[in-house]
Amino acid sequence: MARLKCLLITTLDTDWLSEFAIYAIEKEIEILKVLRCNRDSPSLNSLRNELQDLPDFDYLFNFLSPKLVPSWLLAKSTTAAINFHPGSNEYPGIGSASLSIYDQKELFGVTAHLMNSTIDTGQIIAQRFFPQDAEILCEELFTRALKECCDLLVDVLDLIIKNQELTGVATWTRPPMTRKEFNKWLLITTLPSSSEVNRKVQSCQHPTFAGPNIKIGTHVFSYSYTELEV
Repeated sequence: MARLKCLLITTLDTDWLSEFAIYAIEKEIEILKVLRCNRDSPSLNSLRNELQDLPDFDYLFNFLSPKLVPSWLLAKSTTAAINFHPGSNEYPGIGSASLSIYDQKELFGVTAHLMNSTIDTGQIIAQRFFPQDAEILCEELFTRALKECCDLLVDVLDLIIKNQELTGVATWTRPPMTRKEFNKWLLITTLPSSSEVNRKVQSCQHPTFAGPNIKIGTHVFSYSYTELEV
């Protein structure tokens, strides 16, 4: 029986994640090409001439790459194109960890789903959940989700190797949040209760990314990750 073949699209920012994906997949499936991307990388459409020369492959894995996979590339996958989303089916799109913390959830999860032309809308084929600590911050929760995605990848590979049908196990509960919508959510335009402000700060503060933001008149001020004593 011929060995299965795939295209792997993965993250450029976190080496251990991409190396794990390569290691886990190569044990079971031949990788024809690895693409490493981050938010600043050119769109995959810029690689169209190069990628269209690849022979068709059985699977396309988008493992934590932030790039939208165009329809013409999805079509080269003859069996399934699978995305790994570092959030549960309650939080498709951007900002999953922040929204889960803000909503004070007791569990957070990661999701594997079939891909189509719209992000985080395809049939969900596997999930994993873990406890969400009440005091956890965004960076820590997101990092835990990335690690959980490694185990989720192993789960999906196990389904494939055992030739099990990739059937739906859950449904998305809302449309995916866009970057524009998330940036708007980060903005505090009124002064709500101190409890709500604390929830917004806990869910959004991050050592790399600004937020939450406060708008006063036409001026926008970003919360500093450094905690000040007053």
